[in-house]
Amino acid sequence: DEPLKDHVVLVGFGLNGQHLARVLKTARVPYRVIELNARTVEAAKAAGEPIVYGDATRRDILEACAVGAARIAVIAISDPEALRQTVRLAREMSPDLTILARTRQLSEIEELRACGADVVLAEEFETSIEIVTRVLSRLRVPGNVVRTEARLLRADGYQMLRSPAAVKGLSEAVLQEVAAGTSDTFLLMDHHAAVEQTLRQLDLRRRTGASILVVLRDDQRLTNPSADLELASGDVLVLVGAHAEIEDAFRALDEPAESPPGEGP
Repeated sequence: DEPLKDHVVLVGFGLNGQHLARVLKTARVPYRVIELNARTVEAAKAAGEPIVYGDATRRDILEACAVGAARIAVIAISDPEALRQTVRLAREMSPDLTILARTRQLSEIEELRACGADVVLAEEFETSIEIVTRVLSRLRVPGNVVRTEARLLRADGYQMLRSPAAVKGLSEAVLQEVAAGTSDTFLLMDHHAAVEQTLRQLDLRRRTGASILVVLRDDQRLTNPSADLELASGDVLVLVGAHAEIEDAFRALDEPAESPPGEGP
C-alpha cells in the first residue's frame, strides 16, 4: 500500500457520501471513508469500500485516513457539535486542506466557517433552491435565468437569507447577469407591419439590439437568414439578445401594418 496523498476523506457514509464515493471511484480519485455506524461500515467493507470505523472527532481516526495529506475533506455528520469538532480538528491537522461541511440548518453556516470550513452547504437551503429552479422551469423561464438565480443564491454563503439587506443587491446582480443575453420567439401574423418586409428593411438589430438568429417557416429552419429574406405571415422568429433588447424587439415586431388609404376610422 502506497502512502495516501491528494485523496478525498469522506466523513459520514450516508446517501450523499455514497453518491460521492461512486463518482470518485469512477473518476479514479482515491478516497477514504470514516463512519461511526457499525452496520454501515460492515456493509461498506463487504462491498469493497475503503472505510474506517470510528469517531472523526478523534485525532487518531483522522490520522488513520491521512487527513494531513488529503486534498479535500467532505464532512457530513448529523450531530452539530461533532460536526464542529471534526471541522476544527481537521483544520488544525491540515491548514491547506479544503474542507466542505454539510449541515442541516442555515443558521450553522457562520459557526462552521469560523471552525475552519471553506464551503458550507445547508440542506434546507439547497432544497429551497431546488424548489425555486423546478418552479421557474415549469413556468418556462429561460434556462440561463434559472441557472443565474441558483448560482447567485448560492454565492457568498447564502448571503441573501442571512441578511435581508442583501436582497436588493441580489436582484441587481440577477439583472446584470441576465443582461448577458437570452433568447425568445415571436410569431408573425397577417396584421404585423414586418410581414412582406426584408430583414434589411426591418433593420431590427439597429433599432433594438436584438438579432434574428433563425426563421422557422413551415418545415424549414432558416439559420442565419439572409438580409434579403422577405418575412411572411406564419414565420416564427428566434430572437437573441439581452432581456431589454428582446422586449424592444417584441414591441417593434408587434407594430401593426398601416391601413391602406381610404380605410380605417
